[in-house]
Amino acid sequence: MSPVIFPRIVKEQDKKIYRLGILLCCLLIILPIVGCSSKEKDNSVVRSSNNTYETALTLPQVPKLTVPFKPTNKDIQIALRNAGFYNGEIDGDIGPMTEQAIRQFQRMHNLSVDGKVGPKTWSVLKKYYILMED
Repeated sequence: MSPVIFPRIVKEQDKKIYRLGILLCCLLIILPIVGCSSKEKDNSVVRSSNNTYETALTLPQVPKLTVPFKPTNKDIQIALRNAGFYNGEIDGDIGPMTEQAIRQFQRMHNLSVDGKVGPKTWSVLKKYYILMED
C-alpha cells in the first residue's frame, strides 16, 4: 500500500463524518421548530427552566388485558392452548385431555404435579392467557 492512498481514504472518511455531523445538527435545530409548536392542543411541547423546548412523545393507549383472578375452566383451556399444551376443544370441561395438559404444564414449569390449577399453577399459566375467542 502506498503512502499516498491512505491519506486520501482518511480525508474522504473525514468529509463523510463532517457532512453527517452538519446534517444531524441541522435536523436537531430545525425539526423541533418545524415539527411542533407550543400552541398544539395535546401539550406535546413543554418549556423547560432553561428556555428550551422539549417534545414529549405521546404514545397511543393500549387496552389493558384483564386476567381473571380465579380462572374458569375455559380460561384454563385457553391458556393451556396458548402455551402449547392443549389442542382440544375449548368447551369448559376439564376432561382427561385437559388434565393431562395441566400435568404436562406443571411438570415443565417445576410445579407440584397434581392435575389441578391452583393459585401457584395459575400464577404461571396466566401469562399465557389471552382471550382470543369467546
